[in-house]
This record gives sequence, structure tokens and C-alpha cells, in this order.
Amino acid sequence: MDESWERFVQLFTSHKIMYRDLSMNEAMFQFHFANLIQTIGNDKVSQNETFEVNLETRWYPNCKNGKKSKKYKDIDITCYIYCGEEKKYSCAIELKFKRKRNKKGTFAKDRMFNIYRDLEYLEHEIGINGKNGQYQEIYSEGRFYFMTDNIDYVNRQVENTGKEIVPFGLKKDTCTASGKIVIDSKKELNLNKSYHINWVSYGEWHFLEIDVTK
Repeated sequence: MDESWERFVQLFTSHKIMYRDLSMNEAMFQFHFANLIQTIGNDKVSQNETFEVNLETRWYPNCKNGKKSKKYKDIDITCYIYCGEEKKYSCAIELKFKRKRNKKGTFAKDRMFNIYRDLEYLEHEIGINGKNGQYQEIYSEGRFYFMTDNIDYVNRQVENTGKEIVPFGLKKDTCTASGKIVIDSKKELNLNKSYHINWVSYGEWHFLEIDVTK
């Protein structure tokens, strides 16, 4: 994963991928990054192993008595190492792409909440905070990747509206907030862990990787 991310940033910043305005979106981010993961992963596995990458893998976070509910979450990218039928490794990956010129790329509390929601999902997908009796696919590793040309995501934080006002965001050289985060009565989440924020910047573009497994 580390090699794939480093290679993606290198190709993007050298204008080898996603250079045209038409390809500047999250779907193309997902496509190019998944393609690099597949290519590099194929080179890393042994002859008796296979490496697979999937897009939009359906995951059911809240099921009881071993039965899947109607509510599900699509994981942006998943990858697996198999030895025959045995799954030796699996990784869940969530992506965010925010472009300043687009309305969805503006820095706002609800958009930051959605980013934290992805981190919460990843925690559950790798088994953190999993509740007894739930059906869930447990992944070996969880990674979050974010790219943006909006410097506000790097430099600013927002405040939640719970009983305790706790700043949260992705401000450079800080850590994500943990615990309960409330936006309104319908937007609430709980992060079990706190994660260090280490942005890498090239010109106007900023890149962030968070390993939820660590």
C-alpha cells in the first residue's frame, strides 16, 4: 500500500494521470489508485498466491443473529491476498477527493463529519468497536486516503456541537479527535482511536494517508 500511494502521488504531481480537467474527480482517483495497487500487488505475491482488487465492495455494518440487514456501506477499494482458497490478507480503503473549485470541495463541518465517518467505518471494518452478534467482514488492514487543493483542510479545524466542544478536523501536525462527535440529532459518530495527521504537499495539491490499523 505504501508503494502504491507513493507511486500514485508521483504520477499525479508529474501530470502523468488525472491531468485533464475532465479526469479531476474521485472516480478517476479510485480508478487510477486501484490500478496501481493491482499492478504492484501482483509483483509482490509469491507464485502460489493471487492478489485481487475490487471496487465498491458491499459491507453490512449492523446485522443481528448472523443475518445481513438491508443497510450496507460500499467500501471504495478492497484488496486481498489468497493462497488457494485461504484468505491471507485483506485491506479496506476509503478515499476522498475535494477540489476547491467545486461546491463539494469547500471546507465545511458536514464535509469534515463525512471524512470522520469514513474513519469510523474503517475502524469497524477491521474489527475495532465491533459488537457481539453483528455480521461484519473483518479486514486485516484499513487505510484512508485524501487529496485536495483546498488548503483549508490542511490549516483549519471545526467544532462539534456536543456537550463538550471539541475541535476536530485534519489540521497538519495534529491528531484527529476521538470519542463522540455530534453535528446534529441525525449526525453522530464515535471514533475509538486518534490518528496523527501528516500531510504531504506538492504545489497546490495536498495528500494525506491514515493507517487505521496502527
